[in-house]
Amino acid sequence: MKRIALVGKDSKLSSYMLGQFALHQWEHEVLSLRKLSTMTSEERSAFWDSSRHKFDTFIFAAAVIDPSSSKKTLNFLNFEIPTHAIEIMWRANEPKQFLTLGSALEGVATENPYIASKHRLGVRASDGDIEGWTHIRTHTLVGRTPPPKHMMLGQLLEALRSKTDFTIHGTKQMREYIHYDQFAAFVTDVLDGPDARNLPPTLQVGGTEKTLVADLVKGLMVKFNPESRLHVDESLGWSSDQTVQTAAVNDFTLQTPKALDLVGLLAKNWLAGRSS
Repeated sequence: MKRIALVGKDSKLSSYMLGQFALHQWEHEVLSLRKLSTMTSEERSAFWDSSRHKFDTFIFAAAVIDPSSSKKTLNFLNFEIPTHAIEIMWRANEPKQFLTLGSALEGVATENPYIASKHRLGVRASDGDIEGWTHIRTHTLVGRTPPPKHMMLGQLLEALRSKTDFTIHGTKQMREYIHYDQFAAFVTDVLDGPDARNLPPTLQVGGTEKTLVADLVKGLMVKFNPESRLHVDESLGWSSDQTVQTAAVNDFTLQTPKALDLVGLLAKNWLAGRSS
């Protein structure tokens, strides 16, 4: 039986992971990234040193994505804390498994401080000197909780609620949408699989269905806000014939529904105030 430490008390993904742990009857403890961040470096070192005997698997599901956070804060929470923890516990003689999570946009959206902090994490994992560490890059995850307002889907949701016009930027960006439930099941399947101890330092997970952001937004506007107008602003520099994708191909491709079907169903529930 696995003994898992899940870092991410307030993480959206954590609630889905806990459901999977219950199905597998795995022992687990949820740790708070916020609490860890308030410790001194010495206190965190002592904490991780004492934790290495309690757990055999560590999943760092928490992340700070708020664009109002400073680069220093994002780097500290998303890169320094997990890296410091893994480097301490890896020195122990007992074999461990470490999973960190990142974005498929690593190496593409380099101007985004959140993506940059996750990219650093992936680069560190890819050094390959720490056995058992795998950094999983994933495409856009969606689920019961409405997306935050600083994200495109969150901004669109506000327009749908208020029945107002919406402006879209970077219409040629390609996206793949995966439900949190499906991604959480994938992670637990990987941990429970025969090759769990032989995973590569980095891997990327995507879906079978791809969509242009513009096509998804147009479809949602027609479905939920047909009386309002959709404006297109290409001032970000995307050329009319440029399709922006990810830096790497998917190592695992999950069977996903069409983006408009998946996000459309979720949006219906978000607008109605229901969980899905």
